[in-house]
Amino acid sequence: MSWLVGEFISDFGDLFFIVGMAAVATEIAGPGGLALILSLGALPRLALMLPAGALVDRLDPKRVMVGANVVRCVLAFGITFYVARGTPSLVVLVVFALLFSAVGSLFEPASHALPVFAVDEKHLLRLQGVRQTLNRVALVTGSPAGGLAVGLGGAPLAFGFDAATFVVATLAIAALRTRSGGDAPEGEPKHGIVRDTLDGLRYVLRTPVLRSTLLLLAGMEFAVTGPINVGMPAVSMEQGWGPSGFGIVLGAFGLGAALGPLTLTLFGPRLARPGLIALLASAIGCVAYAAVVFSPVLAYVCVAAVFFGSTVNFLSAIFIPVLQKNSDAAYIGRVMSMMAFGFTGLAPLSMALTGSVIELVGAQEATLVGMFTAAACALAGLCSANLRRVSVRIPDADSSQPIGAGSAVQKG
Repeated sequence: MSWLVGEFISDFGDLFFIVGMAAVATEIAGPGGLALILSLGALPRLALMLPAGALVDRLDPKRVMVGANVVRCVLAFGITFYVARGTPSLVVLVVFALLFSAVGSLFEPASHALPVFAVDEKHLLRLQGVRQTLNRVALVTGSPAGGLAVGLGGAPLAFGFDAATFVVATLAIAALRTRSGGDAPEGEPKHGIVRDTLDGLRYVLRTPVLRSTLLLLAGMEFAVTGPINVGMPAVSMEQGWGPSGFGIVLGAFGLGAALGPLTLTLFGPRLARPGLIALLASAIGCVAYAAVVFSPVLAYVCVAAVFFGSTVNFLSAIFIPVLQKNSDAAYIGRVMSMMAFGFTGLAPLSMALTGSVIELVGAQEATLVGMFTAAACALAGLCSANLRRVSVRIPDADSSQPIGAGSAVQKG
């Protein structure tokens, strides 16, 4: 519980950093400067996310998370003092963004791998539900709180608060008791990071449930990221709702994003076919949002956004534990790095593609394309027996089935 609270505080603080960086970058270089920082800051994640998973498997997730958070804490205090001294340089801000992104590429796969070594397999589902709910609450509340901090004390206050949250999160992770990570097969020599990364890719390709689940999650995330982050504000402007309308719709989506995983935490183990339910519900949720994207009534769009957010996040909360349960402990870091790459590494490409489609056909039409693409991904998942038959039933207390033994779904 202390780790979950620490993670929530850290996620909450991350929004302070984002708002603070947006404020200071826009002030010194305008929207173009902010766009430069955001685009360049995504590059380290694209380049390092997959090799980072191999490093996590070598060093242990907890150790990687503590080390990464210590570095991020130093960086956050560093940018706090730098910005407080006077007008910052755009070049220096870009360097800070690159360093944060590089360290984050290590932290993210480690954070998804850690639950495997922190709790029993029977608790993975509920742990994921709670984590995802807290993360969505942090995202919804962190941005306005970060904006308030910038308004009261400027970017230095926002950066300083973020640095303090890293201290809390690091202490919470360090205090967590975990089992030791997996080892390479006996007698197999140690290879370089590149070789280990390729071995992880081959492992996923020859494990049907991992391959299908990663493709599903990456496809869904890629399809909805652009319409949410680029399409929603553009539609709000076209409908005349303005920034406040976009904030209301985004808040509705965030509410649904928190309710979906929470529902799983409360009722998930009672569901006989959660994979089938999640795939069908997410497809319906995407179509429901697409159905109201042309509506001029903000209330209808918000209701659809709540349902859409709850269903797609219910799906991810179901299938992330599938990856954790069915990955061999020696490969868990690499599997989670591939999932993280699909979640965050491809986000800039999704947003850029959505922006291009908006330029061609308009915001509402572009959102429609994204929603139907996401629905198609969910329906395609129904063609996989591994995904349809996912089970989250809590095993018997005397069950000793190890990680990677296919307890969630059959690998064949």
